[in-house]
Amino acid sequence: MTAIWRRYLLVGVLVAAVYVLLPLGRGRDLVYCLIGASGAVAIMVGVRRYRPNHPVGWYLIAAGTAAWVLGDALYAWYQDVVLIEPT
Repeated sequence: MTAIWRRYLLVGVLVAAVYVLLPLGRGRDLVYCLIGASGAVAIMVGVRRYRPNHPVGWYLIAAGTAAWVLGDALYAWYQDVVLIEPT
């Protein structure tokens, strides 16, 4: 594991700890979505940097993670901004 990935892991653990300590609301939802989005970006960076023989699976995982983050962001938008409980 390279130094940059170790730093990414350390920052991720710290941000996750902050997430747990935040009260419910926009700030917590934003941190949650940023953690998920950083995962999708990290997958893309890893694929481009290490160039696996069959990258399609990794791109699909990154796309799925991005779709999951988008869904959570929309849910948070409706819950926190529009004040409608999504069902």
